[in-house]
Amino acid sequence: MSYRQPKQMKDGALELNQTLLSQSLQRSSQRESTRQARTSQNLSALTNVASTLANQAIAPKADGLAKLNKDYANATTKLYKKVGSTDYDTGFEGTDKKADVFMNGVIDDYYNIKNNIKNMKDPSLGMQDLANIENMIDEYGKGVSNMLAFNSAIKEASTADINSGGKLSNAGAPADQLQIIRKITGGGSESEDIEFKREGNNIILYDTKSDTSLNITEFNKAQDRGEDYLVYAKPTEELSTGFFGDIIKNENDEGVYNPTFVTTGPDDTYSMTPKQQVDYKNSLIGNDPSKPEQKAEGGSFKGLLQGDANIAESIWEDQMFEDPNYQVKSQWPTGDLKVAIPYGDGFIETELGSDEIINNGTRANATKKDKDLYEAFYKEYYKPSLDFLAEQSVRAGAASMQITLDDPTEDVNKQIADTVKDLKVEEEKLPEDLKVKYGLSEDDQEKIRLAKSGDEVEVTINGKLTKIRKT
Repeated sequence: MSYRQPKQMKDGALELNQTLLSQSLQRSSQRESTRQARTSQNLSALTNVASTLANQAIAPKADGLAKLNKDYANATTKLYKKVGSTDYDTGFEGTDKKADVFMNGVIDDYYNIKNNIKNMKDPSLGMQDLANIENMIDEYGKGVSNMLAFNSAIKEASTADINSGGKLSNAGAPADQLQIIRKITGGGSESEDIEFKREGNNIILYDTKSDTSLNITEFNKAQDRGEDYLVYAKPTEELSTGFFGDIIKNENDEGVYNPTFVTTGPDDTYSMTPKQQVDYKNSLIGNDPSKPEQKAEGGSFKGLLQGDANIAESIWEDQMFEDPNYQVKSQWPTGDLKVAIPYGDGFIETELGSDEIINNGTRANATKKDKDLYEAFYKEYYKPSLDFLAEQSVRAGAASMQITLDDPTEDVNKQIADTVKDLKVEEEKLPEDLKVKYGLSEDDQEKIRLAKSGDEVEVTINGKLTKIRKT
């Protein structure tokens, strides 16, 4: 090996070499920057692709809905158990299990549609089915909330007084549907009666014991429309009591009672004789006893029994149905149901509402058919309703003003003793003033006429069943 001394270069050659070296280093640096930039871009692109793939993998609609429903089911279960632990000793296990199975089946349908939508000829139909299922799940959540609220109201109404305004009406929502609401939100063994069903896009709660159902979707729609699903019995006692005070007071001096209706006794005591009670009722309902061929036109109570704001159905089916003195069995004619009204030896069937019956039967050109129907309706429904309201008015009004109502039984017995002497004479009739005074029907007059001395006879006096003893 030889070690030679390097050749010495001229200054120009060295300068050229330095320039070439500098350019080479610059190009190398540029290439490195470009490579780093490309690497960075590639890494960024790879990161974005990975992120997109990750999003597609972990957040499809089906998975999102599954989580939504799991969260919803858990929240609903907690809500049921929270309410149940407050008011009941038993849990809601039966209801929870049935709801769980049902909702899981609905979600399974959703998954199946979602997973096969790409294979459908018309994917838009599949999307519509998915939307319907989502809406059905939402409707169930709304239904649970509504039913829980209604259950509380139903429970409170079950102990309310008929004239409080807080008692449920027989003319309202079907009792079988209210039972479904009570059972589904009340837990215990009765919740086992309720099955969950799906009909189209509706969730149906079916009561296996009563064979009735509640459509959750329609139930919710009624609430959205602001309809009164819970209908309450219309109170009338306060109103009828107010009429009493207005009528018995002297027009010229409110501190003095009208002697036509009230008798003043010793020590500032007040009472109403049986005749005064009858006179008061006749005045109240617009009845002229001197014209028996004319019908009572309603008087102060006309607006309660006819017209757009009438509450006749509630008066009849709630108050009078519960009053043992009025043997109410058939529903008030509303036009929603065909009713058969007793008339003569048979019945008249009609699908007309009460207002139509009244208007048709009282118009100038009324047909015989219209008049007969009105006659039957008046006797079976309208007049008993007026009598009930008048009786309510006199009893509640007198009690509020500490006015004693004399017992009509004693007065009737006295008149019978004074006027019916010879019971063996079949043709003998009660005097006209007795019939007018107490409104005794021909049947009741016949009962009294045929009874023996000492017998008890049950008759209707001014709309109230009363036992009297024949003397």
